[in-house]
This record gives sequence, structure tokens and C-alpha cells, in this order.
Amino acid sequence: MPALTDTMRRGDGPVTVAVVVERGADGQFTAYCDALQSVASGHTEAEALTHLREAIVSLMSDYGDEVRAKLAGKSYRVLEV
Repeated sequence: MPALTDTMRRGDGPVTVAVVVERGADGQFTAYCDALQSVASGHTEAEALTHLREAIVSLMSDYGDEVRAKLAGKSYRVLEV
């Protein structure tokens, strides 16, 4: 996985986002982050997550301040029902 670089860290450090991973009927895995409208896929769950992380790293490198503003004040929890 790519490291969080200083170009990404335009704020107080790395961001935390909620990610969903689904396995399709074709066996491919899709990972997505609704908050950042980012999607990636892979042959395995790990590969899909790696691709999504790479996409988010690129997004943060280009638009870090805007992304941080969009995510400001949000926190993420896992709710078991």
C-alpha cells in the first residue's frame, strides 16, 4: 500500500473514511467510499482495497484541502445490529 505522503497531509494527518467492500456475482471485489465518491475493484478484497487506497491517495494529493473540508466534523462507527 502506498504510504501517506506529506503532499497528502495538508491538514492534521491522514483522513479516516468509511469503506464498503462487496463481492460481485462475477467473483470480483468492489470497494467504495461514498463520502469521496471513489470506487475501485480487484480480484481479491485486499486488491480492491489497495486500488481504492491508491485512488484516495491521488485524490488527496490533488484536492486534500477540499476533501478535508468535505469530511470535517464526520466520525465513523461500526454499528452491529
